[in-house]
Amino acid sequence: MNMESLPSWLDAIGVPLEVISIGKEADNTWCLLRTDRVVEDEQSGVEKTVAAWEVFWREQGNRYDWASFTNEQVACHYLFG
Repeated sequence: MNMESLPSWLDAIGVPLEVISIGKEADNTWCLLRTDRVVEDEQSGVEKTVAAWEVFWREQGNRYDWASFTNEQVACHYLFG
């Protein structure tokens, strides 16, 4: 499961797609966003960019039940579950 296939999985179990926002923030929805983070490698001290996926409920511009993952599939399963 990934961000592209998630809507069909949610639709198959009857989750209204109006309560899901993939790729952008929207009020009164569960959001799934890919974000890039700059982190410093502990051994070399060199900064590198790593992908992360955030899942949260957004309401009135605020994020609730926020979680961050380094794996797209894990983030999708978190939202799906």
